[in-house]
Amino acid sequence: LFSKLKQLTLSFVEVTTSQAEDIFAKISQESCLESLHLNNVNLSEVDAEVLTKITGSLKSLSLQNALLDRKQVKELLVNLVEGNQLNSLDLSGNDLSFASSNMLASVVIGVEKAGLRDTHLNIEQIQDYLNVLMKTSALKHLALSDNEDLKRVSLVNLNKKVRKAFVQVWIF
Repeated sequence: LFSKLKQLTLSFVEVTTSQAEDIFAKISQESCLESLHLNNVNLSEVDAEVLTKITGSLKSLSLQNALLDRKQVKELLVNLVEGNQLNSLDLSGNDLSFASSNMLASVVIGVEKAGLRDTHLNIEQIQDYLNVLMKTSALKHLALSDNEDLKRVSLVNLNKKVRKAFVQVWIF
């Protein structure tokens, strides 16, 4: 089944840890999958190493509201920094407050579309992130809304950075 599948979308589906890990194992072994969207699917119990093996050939990855834990997020970001083919990444609804802003920016500068809504980014992460993205980025669409500290970023500076770096930004 997975050997010919190009896109897999599961939303608001209850899967067991075993089922999720089986899916990830199949995807990593025999897949030509380009797009994986697991939105509002609880992946909190999935082994971080298993989760990160799926990113190889993906062009689009969405794990919105997947309840990823710190270890999963860290290993996913490390894996993506090491190399990926993504042009779209959406981690909205997952807690990224502990993630390294440099690592997060390193992952996102290579994608065209990034979703980081409601990820609990702090002011330092947002400012560092925007500074890195302003210098070099393929990013054309960025969703940052629902991050409480976004209100603390100077709108003048944000507008300058946004105009220079992005085509479309959703911040409010």
